Amino acid sequence: MMTNVQKYWLELASRAQKDISVEHKHLRFFEALQQLAEPWGLGKRAIPRVPEFGESSVAVVNSEEFIGEGVSLFQVTYEYRRDFCDDESADDTLHVVLVPSRVDMQYLAYTVIPAYVEAFDAYRVDFADEQQIDLETMKPRPNPRCAVDRLGQISYFDDFLCRRAFGLSASALVDLCRSKIEHATELHDGAYLVASSRALPIDESQRLSREMRRELVANGYWTRLFGYAD
Repeated sequence: MMTNVQKYWLELASRAQKDISVEHKHLRFFEALQQLAEPWGLGKRAIPRVPEFGESSVAVVNSEEFIGEGVSLFQVTYEYRRDFCDDESADDTLHVVLVPSRVDMQYLAYTVIPAYVEAFDAYRVDFADEQQIDLETMKPRPNPRCAVDRLGQISYFDDFLCRRAFGLSASALVDLCRSKIEHATELHDGAYLVASSRALPIDESQRLSREMRRELVANGYWTRLFGYAD
């Protein structure tokens, strides 16, 4: 009998900058991964070559082969350097799809993702159950450079996004969440929030997300942007 395997999606977004080349960004990220132990780091393995654009406006690196059997996708996408608009379409991204039962979730939450945030110069992290993401696909989505429409099981927002989305500094958001969730700390001039570092059933993941959202609503945030409390 076939059973559905639980999967999580991890996305890191970084604002692409015209004056920071793809070569520089790529080498900075993967050189940092050389300092992480396998399977989430390179260890002694060679840095993947800098991808080429060809006729496309994006260059892609697929490196799931060195991450381990629990990961089905590890994809880094770079935008062609030009004058950028203030929109997610101008983001460099890292997408990871993983099976939580096959990875060390504590290590991922407390070592790997923070290291990736620093190395990739991320401004946003979204980490949630694939089912939760699928359920929200049809909902209108704001520009994630300006607003936050999902509080995943693990989230990161840099200070600029915190001020735009919540009217709060990153440190204030951390203070607000610290006693409500498993872990909240300042990281890379931003707020790093771990609602849970365990693999959770979809209904529990949704409950945690709702509780975090309600906390922001109760303190006068979120409603200002979206006009609803749940």
